[in-house]
Amino acid sequence: MDIAAKEADVTEVQQRELDEARAEQGRCIDAIYGHSRWDDIVDKYAAKMAPQKAARVAL
Repeated sequence: MDIAAKEADVTEVQQRELDEARAEQGRCIDAIYGHSRWDDIVDKYAAKMAPQKAARVAL
């Protein structure tokens, strides 16, 4: 409840771990979407959404 109410205290360790996780996520996104494979794709949005659409159908 404290977290949802934004009343929880975040420790320095927790903040550092969150910052590191977000940085790693950014590196992964850059590695995927910064790849030259995307250069020839006209509808990049549709290509990025295709795996999510396929996952929904598979369920």
